[in-house]
Amino acid sequence: MRTTFAETLSGAQGQRRLAAALIVGGVSLFILVPMAVLGVGLPILGAALVLGVAAAATVVVPEVGLGLLIVNALVGLTHITDLPTLGPLSIPIAFEGVLALSFAFQVAVGRRKFFLGSAQHALILLLTLWVVVSLLVSGNVHEENLEALRNLVLVRVLIFVLLTNILWSEASLRRLVGLITVSNVGLVAASIATRLGVFGAEKQVISQRMLRTSALVQNPNNLAFDLTTMLILAVFTYLYVRSRWLKGLMLALAVVDAGVILSTLSRSGFISLVVVLVFMFFKLPRRTRLVAASLIVFLGLGLVAGSNIVKRFERINQLREVDRYKLAMVGLNASTDNPFFGVGLGNYLRHFDEYNNQQLKRPMPTHNMYVNLAAEMGLPALLLYLGLLATTWWGLRRMDSALKRSGRSGSFDHIFNVAAQCFLVNLCVFGLSGDVEFEYSVFIMLGFAALLHHRWSRGIREDGEAVPAVQG
Repeated sequence: MRTTFAETLSGAQGQRRLAAALIVGGVSLFILVPMAVLGVGLPILGAALVLGVAAAATVVVPEVGLGLLIVNALVGLTHITDLPTLGPLSIPIAFEGVLALSFAFQVAVGRRKFFLGSAQHALILLLTLWVVVSLLVSGNVHEENLEALRNLVLVRVLIFVLLTNILWSEASLRRLVGLITVSNVGLVAASIATRLGVFGAEKQVISQRMLRTSALVQNPNNLAFDLTTMLILAVFTYLYVRSRWLKGLMLALAVVDAGVILSTLSRSGFISLVVVLVFMFFKLPRRTRLVAASLIVFLGLGLVAGSNIVKRFERINQLREVDRYKLAMVGLNASTDNPFFGVGLGNYLRHFDEYNNQQLKRPMPTHNMYVNLAAEMGLPALLLYLGLLATTWWGLRRMDSALKRSGRSGSFDHIFNVAAQCFLVNLCVFGLSGDVEFEYSVFIMLGFAALLHHRWSRGIREDGEAVPAVQG
């Protein structure tokens, strides 16, 4: 028996078929018409289609878009293959713009509040303004400087602002910790794959030269820094979860993190991790201090067993002969000559020879975040950055003491408050020999710490109901 077209579409199944046909037809037109009329290539159209779908999703649930950005920022998944750019923007930066516009739309229609009221927000925005001013005052503004301003500073600040506005509840912060754990697994996998030559350079044999593990978007030193931050979260997630298999998984992940950190042969990473573990040992409850002690023993055994690591430390006792010392002296020379505005963001290497009082053979970064801030952006930028760290630390310490007095030592807020303190120790110690001040992980963790403190100080429950804050 034959059915008419109208009868075919009358039922629910027919309507679903019609919807599917319309979607396929619409996508086909979206692809074919620009290709035929405008000559636009398929990769650009595919990227635009993905961004369009992402925009639709993030308008409804901005946390989804934020999660994708965070995973890519920490692991660098878009670097696995060459993706087309959308004008001057890479896919991740364009996607961050989509998320920002989606969030702005929700603020405009009154569905969300815009939060910029913390001391951290004020200090970060002032720092960003000063970076722009110092660059303009330097008189050396080139395309490379503007690209550094956009990719190194502005997109990081935007991540901080979006994170502190999109994630409010304890449940969303727990999801963030879970997202960083997933990123931790991805970063370890990417670093091992990079070492084996799956990505990037051809596989090397250790006997040929000293092989240091890197990752898709991290050099060995920055990889060690990011993995130390992730190791901290793995240990404190171990304390928080109740499931035995999850506890075992977190401990195994922390051990793997420590092993990869050793394989980076980063002296800065090794020293910073040891300091963090010692600090963690005194902050952990008595019954769990064995975790930090075991990781310290593991690092010690790794140092003894790894001859390449020992070689990297052979000159550490000759401080004035270590390149990091010489590089810091050049940076201090530049900051002394330009104390207020610095040489401008991205201009340091261009002016390196003018301040090279250590007879170094080629221009190199300062490898010190404190010196780098002062040399490129002036002492005010350094003071603003230190003020940001000090404000965050002081807020966490007050919150820590108050939660202990109220008997909430085992709560999510207290456990990850201490984790955030460990992160700040990692940043401050590693920063003595590494330019990590504008790493994505720094702004993600600073946003996490700011939200923990803000929720505690405001007394906000997971459901958003205001309750009296704990006095501290």
